[in-house]
Amino acid sequence: MMDRLVLLSLRRRHLLITSREVTAEPEARKWRKDTQIQQASSYRNPSFKLLLLLSENSAQLYSNNPTSKYTGGQYKTIDLKLPTFYELCDRVGIPASGYRAAVMIMLSGDAQEYYSINLHGFTGDFNALIANIKSEFKGDKVHSARIAELRHITFESIARDHLGKSKRETLDLLIKKVTQLVRAATHNGMPKDKEYHNTLIDCCQGVPECAMALLSPPATYNALCAQLRNGVANAVLFCEPQAQHYAKEYPGHDK
Repeated sequence: MMDRLVLLSLRRRHLLITSREVTAEPEARKWRKDTQIQQASSYRNPSFKLLLLLSENSAQLYSNNPTSKYTGGQYKTIDLKLPTFYELCDRVGIPASGYRAAVMIMLSGDAQEYYSINLHGFTGDFNALIANIKSEFKGDKVHSARIAELRHITFESIARDHLGKSKRETLDLLIKKVTQLVRAATHNGMPKDKEYHNTLIDCCQGVPECAMALLSPPATYNALCAQLRNGVANAVLFCEPQAQHYAKEYPGHDK
């Protein structure tokens, strides 16, 4: 009889403990989960890295946006890739303390090779790791080369390098080049909109097709690009009929 009472008492206690665990406050369960994630996020824990690499979210995000990875290319900047990386980590529940372990997933090409050879055993934190990668691919020598290139870029230089391109195509190539170079020439962080804006204005000075658009340039870079495109398109539409009329009135004059 006594044994039966003891057994019933133990069963009641087990049910009570189980019930408490099931009905635990969501905050308490979340705290335990966060603690487990933080413990797992040590970069010395290979299972955490494997979990991230095998994550469906990370595979989908980077397969749909392959350019979101940092390659170390001469006009690329890792600062532009970090927002996507942070989004991925947030999506799969990786805290800031786990960024160091997960950084490999955002690298490809030369940057991935550099990391594998030189930083595999790196013991610094995430910020120190990013600074090391920046120093390798955007060091003083590379930075100086990008600034020198930026100083010499103009609408005319793009036209000379791409003979046969129309004025509108030349402008598009110039805008792309200015965007790349301003980013690449910025030592830390991302450049301000005004830096793109002012550089593009300087590059288009003295170009007749851009003159009207530059009389009253808008305040933002995107708006300036749109106004220049419209200005060049309108200038081309106006000049082509004039040239055709001149050729009819004075046949053979341009030969």
